[in-house]
Amino acid sequence: MRLHGAPVGSAAAAGAEVASRVVRVADLGAEDLAAWQRLADSSLEPNLYFEPAVLGAAARGMGGGRAVMALVVADGSGWLAFLPFETVARNRLWPARHASLDGPFVERFAALRAPLVDAARPRLAVAALVAALHARRRALGQAVDLPLLRASGETTTLLLDAFARAGMPVREWDRISRGALVPGRGAREELGPQLSASRRKNLRRGRRHLVEELGQELRIVDATDEPDVVEHFLDLEAAGWKGDRAQGGEARRVVPGAAEWFAGLVETYRERGEAHVLRVGPAGAPVYLAVRVRRDGVVFSISDAYDPAWSAHSPGAWGRLLGMRLLAEMPGTVLVDSCIDPRRYPDETLLYPDRVDLVSVTCAVGSWPSRALLSAIVASGRVRRWVRERRG
Repeated sequence: MRLHGAPVGSAAAAGAEVASRVVRVADLGAEDLAAWQRLADSSLEPNLYFEPAVLGAAARGMGGGRAVMALVVADGSGWLAFLPFETVARNRLWPARHASLDGPFVERFAALRAPLVDAARPRLAVAALVAALHARRRALGQAVDLPLLRASGETTTLLLDAFARAGMPVREWDRISRGALVPGRGAREELGPQLSASRRKNLRRGRRHLVEELGQELRIVDATDEPDVVEHFLDLEAAGWKGDRAQGGEARRVVPGAAEWFAGLVETYRERGEAHVLRVGPAGAPVYLAVRVRRDGVVFSISDAYDPAWSAHSPGAWGRLLGMRLLAEMPGTVLVDSCIDPRRYPDETLLYPDRVDLVSVTCAVGSWPSRALLSAIVASGRVRRWVRERRG
């Protein structure tokens, strides 16, 4: 790939003209939104959080959304890649203002940050994206943070390879193992060995109480088509401290624009047959509700809520346990991703028998000074780790 005219960020590859541009996500018009959706539907790895109905709607309807920009790479046949970002201040990752997929707006709801790349031409798409990052280096502050990439994902593998080929150094600054369920790995115990004996005992006790008080066996149902189920979810989420901003609550009912955004998200994917609203308890008085979206076989665990009056009996834990198995048994499901941070929610993470590893990196996308700087930062980190190990 050869790069033309950095001011316009265009490139030629495989005989096709490839161009890049930086856009404000909230200002994208109908034609761009349609092109974005086509890319999302054919992305190498599905990433619900970077689709028009999620990121696009949030940027238009919620406070702070106008800070979200995106690097778009396209050729004559459509969009090849889409990488959203915010400009953040200097921090421990880079000593100047720079582009980040870990900015305050996206961080609020995006549990996966892999850019969208065209599955039909993945190598071209990723190579063009990396070339565009270099072409737009001044607008990006010479570096970009790429957090929460699936460590073994195809997009991540191609990106890291393309960075290496381009001579762009990468610094890994975080790695987590998130709870998940991978179907097809044989019979699983409902309460697996990853849970302590005391936790299993407490969960079984909670289930007995739920069964006794509900007057029926504990089960979860797909309530997606029930009238007002999303309103019930929003009400349940706002019950208790989450509905009180004075206590730090961030229920969608109390965050301006969030309830409308969430209802629109569910409706969009319900129309596509990809949304699942799961319920434990009676339709009129649910104990637990969960919203999940299944894209290309990957289940994204969007949100859960339970009635605080039942909290002593672990309704949230049982809802997650039953829900993950219900969706894992659907034909075509390849992964149920908990989408929760294991450091913030260790108990919830332990409910899931498998793990998905996610890696976070920063890449120097500028010319040799920025690359030398990041290489020096990486080398300095290695020296510090070596010294700590030597000291025991």
